[in-house]
Amino acid sequence: MASAPPTSAPPAVVPGVPIPRAPQSPIVPPPLASASSWTDLATGGALLLAAVALAWVLLRNLRSKAGASLISQSLDQERSDQRIRIQTVFR
Repeated sequence: MASAPPTSAPPAVVPGVPIPRAPQSPIVPPPLASASSWTDLATGGALLLAAVALAWVLLRNLRSKAGASLISQSLDQERSDQRIRIQTVFR
């Protein structure tokens, strides 16, 4: 008895069951061509300088001068009151 040569039959399609697909490799765009390494270095240096300048300005503004303490305010008020009393006495 002779056997028939093996044939490959397409896979059975079952409604509602997705057909598995072969994995695809991700499409990676080619790297952008830069003008030159010196241009990249100058751009990086300019960005670094801008970042340092921005940080310096922000830190200067954050360190605002503290107001007078409560004790100093109280003493200033007493002196002011005494000056007013002295001025009214001598008038």
